[in-house]
Amino acid sequence: MTQSIKSDRIAKLLATEDLTVRHSNTARTASFDTKSRVLTLPVYLVSDDDVHDMMTGHEVGHALWTEAEKWEKAILEDYNRDILNVVEDARIEKKIKKRYPGIVRNFIAGYKTLEDKNFFYDEEMEINEMQFLDRLNLYFKLGLASNVRFYAEEKPLVQKVADCESWKDVLKVTRAIMEFTLAQMQEEQQQEAMEDGLGTSISSDNPGDMSLEDICEELEMEGFSCPTQERFDDMAEEATNDASMPDYKRKFNKENIHGKLPKTNLDKIVIPYKRLMVDLDNAIEDTRYKDDENKEERQIYFYHYGDKGNYYATYAQIENSFAKFRRKTAKIVNYMVKEFERKKAAAEYRKESIAKTGVLDVNKLFSYKYNDDIFLKNIIRPDGKNHGMVFLLDWSASMTSHLRPTMDQLLALVWFCKKVNVPFEVFAFTNSYGHRYDSRDSIRGKFIEGNEVCTLLNEDSFNLMQLFSTKMSAWELTKMSKMMFLFARGEQYITRSAETRFGMGSTPLNEALVCATTLVPLFKKSYNLDIVNLFVLTDGDGNSRITGVMKEGYKQEDPDWKLQTPTGENLVIEDRVTRKSYHCGDLGRSLRNQGSYNYNSNWLCIKGQEYAILNIIKETPGVNIVGIFIDAEAPKGRYNKRIHDKFMPTRNWSEMKNNHVKGRKEMRKYGFTSHKWMSYDSFYIIPAGGLYARDEELKIESGMTASQMKKMFGQHQSGKLKSKVFVNRLMEIIC
Repeated sequence: MTQSIKSDRIAKLLATEDLTVRHSNTARTASFDTKSRVLTLPVYLVSDDDVHDMMTGHEVGHALWTEAEKWEKAILEDYNRDILNVVEDARIEKKIKKRYPGIVRNFIAGYKTLEDKNFFYDEEMEINEMQFLDRLNLYFKLGLASNVRFYAEEKPLVQKVADCESWKDVLKVTRAIMEFTLAQMQEEQQQEAMEDGLGTSISSDNPGDMSLEDICEELEMEGFSCPTQERFDDMAEEATNDASMPDYKRKFNKENIHGKLPKTNLDKIVIPYKRLMVDLDNAIEDTRYKDDENKEERQIYFYHYGDKGNYYATYAQIENSFAKFRRKTAKIVNYMVKEFERKKAAAEYRKESIAKTGVLDVNKLFSYKYNDDIFLKNIIRPDGKNHGMVFLLDWSASMTSHLRPTMDQLLALVWFCKKVNVPFEVFAFTNSYGHRYDSRDSIRGKFIEGNEVCTLLNEDSFNLMQLFSTKMSAWELTKMSKMMFLFARGEQYITRSAETRFGMGSTPLNEALVCATTLVPLFKKSYNLDIVNLFVLTDGDGNSRITGVMKEGYKQEDPDWKLQTPTGENLVIEDRVTRKSYHCGDLGRSLRNQGSYNYNSNWLCIKGQEYAILNIIKETPGVNIVGIFIDAEAPKGRYNKRIHDKFMPTRNWSEMKNNHVKGRKEMRKYGFTSHKWMSYDSFYIIPAGGLYARDEELKIESGMTASQMKKMFGQHQSGKLKSKVFVNRLMEIIC
């Protein structure tokens, strides 16, 4: 467990509150903002667990018992800040130790470590020669081991500080110490005057008769301060100064920039399926043409990759092709339905319980002499969990060659949802739909929310196209399925049409995931679902990232609103709901590998942010995240090393080699590989060639020998088995 994660958990447990915990490389000491409920902990170059636990406990004490309004009011009323701070620190540390006795050891060890590192005074200094406030400060921090001595007139004040329970007590004792300190200073001045031969000509008012304002003014005029606290501040600043660090470490020690993900304005982002159907009709119509003036049948250009070839098809041919595809897909859809219902029923059966009613079972009365179980029983079977599915489809140029097999699998999953009556929504994320056609004014405000929001690179041109919805009628579902079936096979020609809105541009994956943080909980609530399965169909190559964080105290509508610009290593995203923090630099570096896939700082930045956003989605109760990449460039059943390199978060060559060996075995056995990648429950990589091969019917020709037929039958059955294994894996996750 890292020190930052440990501090976060300790702080929240001690405070019994979901605080926001921040770790700062420039903060000189720990602090707590009682208004925003943000605890800031310094990242010391000389780290120590006891010091961190002690400081965490100290600041949690402020979180529990120090009220910001009362503190600010006391300062305005001229209570001396140094004295007030010492007394209040003593009070909250006493209370936190009393509530959590186990932390006493951390306070003792932590302050002793700081004392040994000269955080309070130089080695040459004698504690008992210090002024009263400094000795008081050290006594309540270092304890009896400090051997601090007090004079007889000081001991009552020490006891009063020890007895402080309320804020009212703190103010009363603070004034008493202010009066005592001023009286001591006046006494020292009179003694110096007598030594200089001035007698007692220097007259002073009795501090007990003076106003608080006058006492504070007198102390300030005499330059009163607390050197032990000043020393601590200076040493803390030195401990957080990275000037002495090596260059390779200093670049990772930049001050963190904290921000929350923006809430999404889905009304401006989502393009409804009814509008899409009209636009798709127009886009497809633009691609039709007469192949021959003598033919009335208009045709469309079909574009295929690999050895599939390119050709022109009439709409009658397209209808036949779609009908054939649907018949083939129905087999695997039916199997998915059967497995889903079986696993769902098994889960319900496991939760069955038998309860005795207390009513005699007349059919068992005859056995009362030797059987105690003669009462009627009820089988209590809880209702099954409600499931729902949300799909995010990558609509980018890098997916062009993979779109056909991906769309085929998406259609199978949509038909499965429809058949088992599971609510579903399908969105394609793109930055091309409104890029050329919508005015800038109409696309502003897609990502909203006041202070501390993150802004995104593709905010202006980003959209979610609602391809399918559980609200669709049967006619609309069939029509859209045909359109997507056609589009996936003729996408190259359709997307190059000058007027189309369906061009495949860059990959705003992070924007889509940010939308999912709003969309998934909303979907879950709308249909009263227990489990939501989020499917992300992508090649994993997002290329947009968070580019700025709103400074605290500013709003985007302000004329002088300002952004802080993260570098990638220093952005920390805070979850609005759980208040957990995710350091994008650390997350990105945890994914770094030395494979053939190109790694650079931009990749680290994008992937770290993607990882953080996925973590936030995963924190939503009852959400599973499944990634699927159907690789159309990989031959049938072949292992594409270049693609798999991207999903290996390791920097060790031997470990990568072993993972590749395991991946090849898994590919040969099942026809796909699964990865624990980021926060996905599982990320599947499936060669498209194998998918099409499993759709083929078993063909036995005359003249075949028995061994040839046996081999062909075995291959055919193997294809079916692999398809079923993938379905079983999915059902284990989504059920």
